[in-house]
Amino acid sequence: MLLNIFLLLLGYYIIKTVRQAEILSGRDLELAIAGWEYTLAGPELKAVTRGVQAILLVAFFVPAYGWLASRTRRLTLIVGVTLFFIANIEFFCLLAGMKVPNLGVYFYVWVGIFNLSIVAQFWSYASDIYSDEDGRRLFPVIAIGATLGAPLGSRIAAVLFDRGMSAFAMLHISAAALLASLVLFLLVEHREHRAGRTEHVETLNRSNGFSLLMQSPYLRLIALLLVLLNLVNTTGEYILDVFVTENAEAAALAAGMLPGTEEWSGFMGRWIGRFYGNFFTAVNLIALGLQVLVVRRLVKVAGIIGVIVALPVVALGAYGVVASGVGLAVLQIAKVAENAVDYSIMNTGRQMLWLPAGREEKYQAKQAADTFFVRLGDLFHSVLIIAGTAVGFVYTTYAWINIALVLLWLLVCASLFREIRRLPNDRAVVPAGIG
Repeated sequence: MLLNIFLLLLGYYIIKTVRQAEILSGRDLELAIAGWEYTLAGPELKAVTRGVQAILLVAFFVPAYGWLASRTRRLTLIVGVTLFFIANIEFFCLLAGMKVPNLGVYFYVWVGIFNLSIVAQFWSYASDIYSDEDGRRLFPVIAIGATLGAPLGSRIAAVLFDRGMSAFAMLHISAAALLASLVLFLLVEHREHRAGRTEHVETLNRSNGFSLLMQSPYLRLIALLLVLLNLVNTTGEYILDVFVTENAEAAALAAGMLPGTEEWSGFMGRWIGRFYGNFFTAVNLIALGLQVLVVRRLVKVAGIIGVIVALPVVALGAYGVVASGVGLAVLQIAKVAENAVDYSIMNTGRQMLWLPAGREEKYQAKQAADTFFVRLGDLFHSVLIIAGTAVGFVYTTYAWINIALVLLWLLVCASLFREIRRLPNDRAVVPAGIG
C-alpha cells in the first residue's frame, strides 16, 4: 500500500506541474457575467476553473461514482475508475498533438477531478481493508509513500522541463505509474482473499454520498473543515501565482520575447514549469521529513485533534507574514511551510477521521467530501477572486481574508473535537488528545 500511494503521487505530481505551466502560460480568456466584462489572465483563469470543477463534480462525477460504487464490487470499481483516468491522460496527449485551443483550461478542470477522486479512492480502500486499530498504526507509515512519490514526481517534471520536453509528453509517465498502481491493487486484493478477509467485498447499499454526509453531525463538520481548508489554501496559491506570473513575464521581457507570441508562451511555460517543479519538490521533501519524524509522534502525544489543528495554526502564522507585505522569496517560504504541513500532518489526520465510518460512508460519503466539498472551497475561491479583481484587491487583502477564514477554521476544529468526544467507544478514532 505504501508503494501504491507512492506511484499515485509520483504520477500526479508530474500532472500537477504540467497543469501549472499550461494554465498560467496560456492566452487570456474573455468572460462576461451579468453585464460585467473580465479579461482573465493565468492566475484569475485558474481561480475560475476551480469553480467549474465544483459544478462538474456535483452535477456529474459524484453521482456517477456513487451509482457505480453501489452496483459493483470494490475491486471492479477501482479497476474501472483507474483505467478511465489512464484513457483520459492519453486522450489529452492526443489533443495536445492536434493543438486544440484552450487545452490548458480543459486539462486544468480535469486534473482537479482526477487528483481528488483517485487519492480519495485509495484511502477509502485503505480504511476498508484495515481495522481502526491497524489504521491508526499503519496510516502514518503508508502516507510516507505519498510524501516520497510527490517530490520525485515534481522533480522529474522540473528536469524534463529544463531539458525542453513538451509538457503533455510527460504525461505518459503518469499513465504508466497509474497502471503499475492498478497492478498493486490487484496484488493486495489477492492477498486479502487468500487471508480469508473477504467479508467486506460485497457491493455497497445504494446510498447517496451527499445524504450520508448530511445525516451525521460528525461528517458534516469534516465536510465544512475541507471547504475551509481548500478555500484558504487556494487563495494562498492565487497570491503565489500572481507573483510567479509577474516574475515570469519580467524574465520573458528581459529575454527579448514579444507578448502573445508562441515564443512568449513557450518561454513562460518553461519558466513557470521549472519554478513549480522546484517549489513542489521543496514542499514535498519537507513534508517527507514531517511524515517520517513528526506525524506518528504527534498522533501519540496530541491525538487526532492535535493533528488536525496543526495546519490552521501554521497557516495563521504564514498569512500573518504575507499580510505584512513581502516579496516572492518570503511568500514562497510561507507557502512551502503551509503546504508541507498540509501534505503530511493534515493529510494523515484527514484520512484517520474516516476510520470509524461505515463502508457506505467510506466509499460514497468520503468521495463526496473529498471531491465536491473540497471543490466547493474552490467555487467560493472563484467568487472571491472575481469579486476581488472587479474591485481591485491587492494580495495583502487576500492574506487578511485568509486570516479571518483560518480563525473560523479553528472554531470548526473545536466543534469537531466535541463530536469526537461523543463518538461511541466502538467507533472512536484515535485518542482525541491531551486533557
